[in-house]
Amino acid sequence: GVALSKTVAPASQSAIAGDAITFNIAVTNTGNTSHVTVNVSDDLCPANLSAANKTGDASPATLDPGETWTYTCVVQT
Repeated sequence: GVALSKTVAPASQSAIAGDAITFNIAVTNTGNTSHVTVNVSDDLCPANLSAANKTGDASPATLDPGETWTYTCVVQT
């Protein structure tokens, strides 16, 4: 299984027209099988979705059970 969550960073952020809003997209492996291929896309930020943040991942080539990879994008309001 895989769980996805998309949050505004920071959560208390407010914005007015023209401000940049940062979103974090977390992908968590909730199953018991490693994933070699992880493709994340978001129609809201197709051009600037970051590479996965895999900080502290002992096996960064695979999304292993219990691991979370985080992607970030910035969108202009």
